[in-house]
Amino acid sequence: MSKIASSQIESVAERRRLAALRSVETEKAGLADLANALNGELGQSFAKVVALILGSRGRCIISGMGKSGHVG
Repeated sequence: MSKIASSQIESVAERRRLAALRSVETEKAGLADLANALNGELGQSFAKVVALILGSRGRCIISGMGKSGHVG
């Protein structure tokens, strides 16, 4: 392997490492936001919904939109 090829491989590897780090940081921020929301008003609503689901009989069907449907 030539020195040029080796440095190109290292450059690609470094860009991929930085991309992975950005992804982790984005998820970290999202989880922090979720924790803050659950400690606020969302937490009470969430607990009520969980209680309703746990108290139901039979099957429970839950639907919603994922990230692809999120606008904003």
